[in-house]
Amino acid sequence: MKPIERVETTIRGEAADRAPFCLYTHYDLELLGGEVLASAIQAFVERIEPDVVAVPPCFGYTVDSNVSLDRPADLAKLEPVHGRHGAWSNQQDAIRATCRAFFGKRPVVAVVPSAWLQLEKLAGRKLIQEALNDGTGFFAQAIDSLTRSLVSFIKLAVEAGVHGVILEEPAASHELMDLAVYRQRLLPSLLLLIEAAKPAWSVVQFQGRRIYWEELKVPSQGLGWPVAAGPNLARGAMRWPGFVWGGLDPEGWSDASTAWLRGSLRNQLGEITSRPLILTTPG
Repeated sequence: MKPIERVETTIRGEAADRAPFCLYTHYDLELLGGEVLASAIQAFVERIEPDVVAVPPCFGYTVDSNVSLDRPADLAKLEPVHGRHGAWSNQQDAIRATCRAFFGKRPVVAVVPSAWLQLEKLAGRKLIQEALNDGTGFFAQAIDSLTRSLVSFIKLAVEAGVHGVILEEPAASHELMDLAVYRQRLLPSLLLLIEAAKPAWSVVQFQGRRIYWEELKVPSQGLGWPVAAGPNLARGAMRWPGFVWGGLDPEGWSDASTAWLRGSLRNQLGEITSRPLILTTPG
């Protein structure tokens, strides 16, 4: 099967010749221009030959030079930006060039941070935890601005021709907040990003530990989570109606032989007999 056929067959829940896989590296998009990034992605794909081509996320959301994010009140100063704002233009340029290069050959997906993850990169986890807990509304204002910005970004990526959008979400964790708080303060943002990805398919890639992914029935076509945080790939796949963007367990990889890795992969796939699955490395 060709890569695009393998992925489309898997997403439909039909049997493919093997599980499709995705592997990508993180580039510093704030330093690389769009065409340079696209060339790097193409060279990587030619060497590794993944079934899915992923354009990595960009955290180049810029704020005015006179804004210093060192207290919760500063978060109210974040303004919505267009999907081609600042360094995001580099990623959009790379997305368009990558979609052209692999048209009809491999699906291209855009990896996009959730509003929480983007805010965490801007202000740090400690400050946004303070803003989340103080009840003044600064947190909600920041999440609203970032959500509108990310919706604009996703719509441009879909117009450029991406087949899917991977939404990286680390906030859905008992270690960060209660499920009720997440549903009230952050789930609406995630749902808007999923809606913006249509008609492309979307995957919610939960990150972290103590994830409450089973309690969140998000309307994305795919679901991913780090299997090191549980449950294992087979049990997780059987509990999700769509396709699984499954992360393989990285424990021991640095010392593992090629034969061990292939054996581990076969063992995990042998437990999954009826679920669509795309394999990804955990990072």
